Amino acid sequence: MYRKLNMIFNNASSLELGIDIIKRYDIPSPKKRIKSISATGRDGNEYEEDGYDDIEITLDFNFISENPHQAFRRCKRWFNCILDNKLIFSDNPNIFYRVNYAVVTESTRDVGIEFFTVTLNCEPFAYEMEGQKEILINNEAVVYNAGDLESKPIIKIQGEGLVTIKINDDTIKANVGQEIIIDSYLGLSYKTDKTPQNNNIKGRHPRLKLGENTISYSGGRVDSFIIIPNWTIY
Repeated sequence: MYRKLNMIFNNASSLELGIDIIKRYDIPSPKKRIKSISATGRDGNEYEEDGYDDIEITLDFNFISENPHQAFRRCKRWFNCILDNKLIFSDNPNIFYRVNYAVVTESTRDVGIEFFTVTLNCEPFAYEMEGQKEILINNEAVVYNAGDLESKPIIKIQGEGLVTIKINDDTIKANVGQEIIIDSYLGLSYKTDKTPQNNNIKGRHPRLKLGENTISYSGGRVDSFIIIPNWTIY
């Protein structure tokens, strides 16, 4: 039985807004930025990876409404006033994209049906929903990254004192005052109330490589140590 394609974005779904996706969407592959470096007296160039470009997902919608102007304003507000930037499609609900911004075309009418197009500028990669679950670590654990890239986890520690965190060969020292959140995705450290804690961290924000990752901690008093792995995929 045919099921309508639905998308969840910004705390609502397209079906809730009464709009239909009328064309199969395409997900472009992220393009790698390559920096060319030339050296005097050397044949050819050397090349260095310099991150990835954002991707754009274009969606075509239509809707029927007795008040199309009001309905379209509601759609534009949904896309442009972003409170939750996670984008999930019903035909692939196990992953999500993070939207940077949306560009909405003007609507056109044909036989009483309104049509419009939205282009969503998104971060280069998608994220597994499974990777948003909290993993409780007790002293030492092995966490397996089955994604496509190294991931940028979020670590939440409750306790007191100087805690040494070891992830594979990397060491991070955290001076914990009741709690600290080490957010590798944002490259920041803070408390739940967003009080900055960057000065209480020594070492680079951790990464989880592909495959097995050994995670351990020592020192201080640790009441709770949680990691959100942020599994990342193409």
